[in-house]
Amino acid sequence: PELLRRDLRHKDAPGLAAVTELLETGTCEVPPAAPEVRLFAAASREEEARCTAAAIRRLMRQGVRCGKIAVVCRNIPDYRAAIRYEFRMADIPLYCDEPTTPEFSAPATAVRALLALVRGADMTENLTVLAKTGASDEAARDALAAQLLSSSNATGVSFSTATIEAFNDMLGSVDYIVIVLIVAAAVLAFVVLYNLTNINICERQKEIATLKVLGFYRREVSDYVFRENILLSLIGTAAGLFVGVFFHQFVVQTAEVDAVMFGRTIAPMSYVYAAVLSMVFTLLVSLFMRKKLHRIDMVESLKAPE
Repeated sequence: PELLRRDLRHKDAPGLAAVTELLETGTCEVPPAAPEVRLFAAASREEEARCTAAAIRRLMRQGVRCGKIAVVCRNIPDYRAAIRYEFRMADIPLYCDEPTTPEFSAPATAVRALLALVRGADMTENLTVLAKTGASDEAARDALAAQLLSSSNATGVSFSTATIEAFNDMLGSVDYIVIVLIVAAAVLAFVVLYNLTNINICERQKEIATLKVLGFYRREVSDYVFRENILLSLIGTAAGLFVGVFFHQFVVQTAEVDAVMFGRTIAPMSYVYAAVLSMVFTLLVSLFMRKKLHRIDMVESLKAPE
């Protein structure tokens, strides 16, 4: 027999050998034949998790599926919070496969169950049963829950339908908040456009009066003034649609919790609705200010000092 004095498990894969040495000892030297292994020293666990998330995002942009990517950690309890936070911020799905302690391993669990049966127990201390009841209405669910809870072996009953209804009710409340925010944003947009147009007309009264004296029709004067508002609104709408994507991502990621993950995809019609509403408010302001534009006194405006 030959005495092995070095690890030959990865003799044909120097990259895996370097990673194995790093996990076992905490340090390693990357061989020249393993360019796929890159080492860097992070200032903290948070920085290490952030760099890992950035590397995974680069792989995802190259077409690598998340199911083909694994992150190996020597001590997951120390990194769990940082990894979950950074991965959630980077929109990376995460499944954490943690080692099972001997106390809760399969043999230990089986031994505890056998001992409980020997003592005369009918069930384990904590047992959850998932069952398809077929109860379609609330009355049937209440009757089934009362029947199950009448047994001493049942400590609680919950229905997925009731959970879904409660979650939908919560989202309904969120919808009202969204409606209030949309109405407030619409009022703000109208007020801002109205004030800007009003200031524009007041500062250009003499110029507008001159156009009327020169024989410009009402429609031509209105187009001369409001064409600028429409052009500025188009530029602002385009910029708002672009910047709004980043604000949407920030709000969704900030509002998320560990138990709920919100969708990050913006429907194409949402862009259309936002652009149409912005232009509708611009046209409404133009209609409101058209009367003021036509009421400008040509003589008084031309007599006003500079």
